Amino acid sequence: MVAVPAITAYASAPHYALYSNVIGNRYTAHFFPHDEFYDDGLREGIRFVCESAPNGATMAHETPGVAGYYLTSFGRQDLKSETISSREFDVRSAGGPVYVIVQRGRTYFENRDELEYVRANFQRIHEVKINGATAVEVFVNQPQ
Repeated sequence: MVAVPAITAYASAPHYALYSNVIGNRYTAHFFPHDEFYDDGLREGIRFVCESAPNGATMAHETPGVAGYYLTSFGRQDLKSETISSREFDVRSAGGPVYVIVQRGRTYFENRDELEYVRANFQRIHEVKINGATAVEVFVNQPQ
């Protein structure tokens, strides 16, 4: 009873989140959709960056697909879009103006240190609240 689900979950590595269970496999993501619910306020946060950031600035986030869509929608393809948890990007050494979108639901082991650095060294310039709770925070390393 324990071995089969454990082996199946292990076989799903490194994408454990895609594993549901052997019995419910055909219903994966049917009853419990992916993390879109955690993205409340993200559009508003990206809109703020698009309205505030100078040409060529960097916007760091954890939602490449969503960010790309909104950068196009808001006409800001000039902004460099970077994923915080990517190995190719480090917010601590990024040059130029860097706008960081922080979402509590998108804090991972891979980005935890960088987000702590952002909170300690960048200036929070915008906050999106949903029903009184902070959903999105926007930080910048070079306030204007």
